[in-house]
Amino acid sequence: MSSDRKKANPSQSSDQKRKESEEQLNLLQTITRELAAADDLSSALKIVLRQVCEKTGWALGQAWAPNRQEAVLDLVSAWYCGDGELKPFKAVSEASHFEPGVGLPGRVWKSKQPAWLENVTNDPNFPRSAAARMAGLKTGVGIPILSGGKVIAVLEFFMRESREQSERFLKVITAVAGQLDLLRRATHAEAAARERQFRTLANSI
Repeated sequence: MSSDRKKANPSQSSDQKRKESEEQLNLLQTITRELAAADDLSSALKIVLRQVCEKTGWALGQAWAPNRQEAVLDLVSAWYCGDGELKPFKAVSEASHFEPGVGLPGRVWKSKQPAWLENVTNDPNFPRSAAARMAGLKTGVGIPILSGGKVIAVLEFFMRESREQSERFLKVITAVAGQLDLLRRATHAEAAARERQFRTLANSI
């Protein structure tokens, strides 16, 4: 019987990888389509967090951005699948502010690289470990959104099971992050254009 299981495992693993690949491709297509209708970065972040959680099984997603002084990261958007049991973690996150290098968002902010933790409750540099344990969270991943070599936001996702790092998932979310940067640039360009038009009109008056 054990030999039969061993023979079946490679096939199951292959099927699982194919299913995950299809889910992630569908996710990328869906997000690309919905981002086209987003008005600004804030609404775009909500779209990304919701779609990633709903389509790939992550329990929650959060977005962090530098405050005006660029001294700490503040929570700016979040999506929770099943709010009840996640309340302790939600409350701690909302009260948190991360300096560069501190916590999952802080280390991504400092390194400008994705970070994957198979079990956040065992990580010494995860200040919200107690709340994560209460909420039953295990795997955590953080992905930076870069613009001109500068981190403008950090996306953070969690699930209730330990999962090894998925390069394919990271590539998909990194591609999404690139689209968010393009959206931000376009929004800023439109705002600058409107301001120039206003000044031209004001000068003519």
